[in-house]
Amino acid sequence: MGSPVSPIVGDIFMEDFEEKALLTAPITPSFYKRYVDDTFTILPSDKVTAFLEHLNSINSKIQFTMELEANNSLAFLDVLVIRNPNNTVGHTVYRKKTHTNRYLNGESHHHPSQLATVGKSLLQRARGICDSKHLAAELQHVKQVLHDNKLRVPRLRHSDRVKPATVERVPAVLPYVRGVTDKIGYILKRASIRTFFKPPKKISQFLPSVKCNIPLQDAGVYKLDCECGLTYK
Repeated sequence: MGSPVSPIVGDIFMEDFEEKALLTAPITPSFYKRYVDDTFTILPSDKVTAFLEHLNSINSKIQFTMELEANNSLAFLDVLVIRNPNNTVGHTVYRKKTHTNRYLNGESHHHPSQLATVGKSLLQRARGICDSKHLAAELQHVKQVLHDNKLRVPRLRHSDRVKPATVERVPAVLPYVRGVTDKIGYILKRASIRTFFKPPKKISQFLPSVKCNIPLQDAGVYKLDCECGLTYK
């Protein structure tokens, strides 16, 4: 974990795992899609438990849990998949019950481009995920969320024109100071230097740590024994 190659190795392993699992499964799912280690599967309701037990029998160290459809809907990543009465599928944005709808506050000390990104990303996600039936409600929700966070609702323009190739520019990262570095960024832009702004340090970063560090009592390697018989070093 933490290594740059971890996602690649994990994906290779899961591809091999699911190939073995699907070839030997007692029933073939009518629909099976996976993203990293999350799968979305459509099976007859009386075959779900048997299929789960089969997956968990492939490798003792790889154990799956399942979440079943409830109220004709099932969440997969940030998409809520909805089964319609005519057996067609609808979809809208999914948010956990614990989601607070808190984003960057429009009055916070951030560069305007960073504040504008919040609204753009929420609107793009709504238009990319929602079907025509649920899009209007999601857009209204996004507008209300932006208003509550004192952010502006951006205007997204769609164009079929191919954008001309741009010359690669040298990047520069500046601490954002309202009225100062934004002017510097404008000057750098004219010199073909692409400017990125980062928020200033928080007050907590200037204050010393109030936690007392306990020095090591003895030099050496510490070992913790587990009830399972393994040790942690």
